[in-house]
Amino acid sequence: KEAAGWSRLIGKTERKMGSRTGGVLAQVSDSLKSLQIEELKKLMEDQDAFDVYFEKNIPIVKEKQELIRAIKDSNIASAKKNVDLHTAIESLSTQVQELRQLVQERQAVLRPRYDEIKKEAMEDRTEAAKKQLESAAAVTNSECRQMVELTDASTDWNKFAVDFTSKKKVSNCISASSPPPLSNPD
Repeated sequence: KEAAGWSRLIGKTERKMGSRTGGVLAQVSDSLKSLQIEELKKLMEDQDAFDVYFEKNIPIVKEKQELIRAIKDSNIASAKKNVDLHTAIESLSTQVQELRQLVQERQAVLRPRYDEIKKEAMEDRTEAAKKQLESAAAVTNSECRQMVELTDASTDWNKFAVDFTSKKKVSNCISASSPPPLSNPD
């Protein structure tokens, strides 16, 4: 019966130790052989007592458990960090979608005005000014012809220039000497 207990306890120890065999198992075996039968029964029946025994008496088990605990803590910290990063990415993604929607709405509002401005820019804005200049040139040409006919200087340019400037001087003097018309307060 004692041999069956030993083999069960050693089997349990092998499962606890994992793939590390050899020197560690010999150490465990020697440690267990030094125990009394009552102590062995207690270890076989009470899982907590078994764990405490291994933590206290076999350093490799304690190191392995500390390593496992450190790995678990690291995994938990990594998982928390990943969750935080995932949350931040989702938040940024939501903000980007909201901004994209806002830009699309603004573009939809501004597009008609942009098209209108673009159309106006393509039109020739000088056309109206050209028409005004042509009209003014025609009026000026007509007035000049009338002056030429009135002065009878159609063949003599110098005579026309003298008459024209003297008429302008007289016209300017008359307009400068006459007081401006008073506006009627009524």
